[in-house]
Formats: sequence, structure tokens, C-alpha cells
Amino acid sequence: MPLLARFKLNNVENVFNDFIELETEDYKLRKLTKMDAKDIIDIYENKDIMTYDRALFIKNESSAKKFIEQLNDMYEERERIDWAIEDKKLGKVIGLIALFNISVLDSRAEVGYVLNKDYTNKGIMQYILKWMVDFSFNFLGIHKLEANVNAQNTPSIKLCEKIGFEREGHRKKQDFDRRTGEYNDNYTYGLINDKWEIILEKIE
Repeated sequence: MPLLARFKLNNVENVFNDFIELETEDYKLRKLTKMDAKDIIDIYENKDIMTYDRALFIKNESSAKKFIEQLNDMYEERERIDWAIEDKKLGKVIGLIALFNISVLDSRAEVGYVLNKDYTNKGIMQYILKWMVDFSFNFLGIHKLEANVNAQNTPSIKLCEKIGFEREGHRKKQDFDRRTGEYNDNYTYGLINDKWEIILEKIE
């Protein structure tokens, strides 16, 4: 009797049916609102982000609100999900983390993140990314997470490798740098859920 490999059922679609907030004692991952515009401006004041992040130029409150609206629209269109990283003690959004390029069929997604420069080198994003990996693997049932990192972004490269992502490829002249007018290389990273199993079914 022939066998059919079937992907393991995942909960990815549930994220789009009902926005899931995540919370610990210190941080909350929640949906962005236009009330977060000033915090978004603070994040994107760091001009280095323009080299590593694909977001539009955010210069003022109007463009920040437009950015938030675009992210929320893409969520409604089931293209990606973006969480605001809120420091609960400060009541301030200090970063963003997202799942995008989501394939429900392949149980695969890409993760991206950005952090206000005033909060870097404190282990915050390492904690948040570990949290997102755990959520993606153990709740969403994702088989593989991927990350594309600018080859010049040493902190992000180190972060991915600390979490356990493995470098899978080197894409030359992949991303356009709007500050320099040049194209930069990037590295592709992957992390596989080792608890994920393929289900084999008999075909009658």
C-alpha cells in the first residue's frame, strides 16, 4: 500500500483569525496602534536601520502612522503579523518583531526584528527572539523559521547564531542601501523545529 506524506497540522491560520498577544512580567508583544507613532519615530531615528531594515523612511508622525497602517493592513490581508515590543514598566514601544513570507503549506515563516538603539546590548532582543521561536514552534507548529540578515549587520548575525540559527546561504548584492546607493550582500539563516514530524498516511 503506497504512503502519502502529509504536512503536520499547524496553527498559523489562527494567528490571522484572532491577533494573539504575548506577555511576560516585563514585556508585551501586541498589535501596533497609531498611538505608537512617536515610539516608532524614536526607533527609526537610528539611520543605520535604513541599511538593515526595508521599512519606508519615517520622518514624522504622519509617516509613522502610515507605516503602522500599512503593517496592520498586511495583517488583515493575511500576509504578515507584526508585534510591537512594549516595555511594560515604561509603557513604551521599544521595538518590533514580525513573522512574514509565511507558507502555511510548508509550515515555514521568516522572522524579522528591530530595536530602539537605546535598548541594544542589553539582551532584550535575544530574549524576545527566543520567545518568538518558542511561540512559533510550540504553539503555531511551524517547521522552520528563516532570517535574512545584512552581511554588515554583525550584531544581528551574532544574535541569530546565539539563538541557534544556522547560516544556509550568501546572497550577493541582494539589498539596495538607500543611504549609500549601493547593493549589499545578505546571509540567509534557518532554524528547524526538531520536534516536528511528518505524518505518513496510507492511500487506499
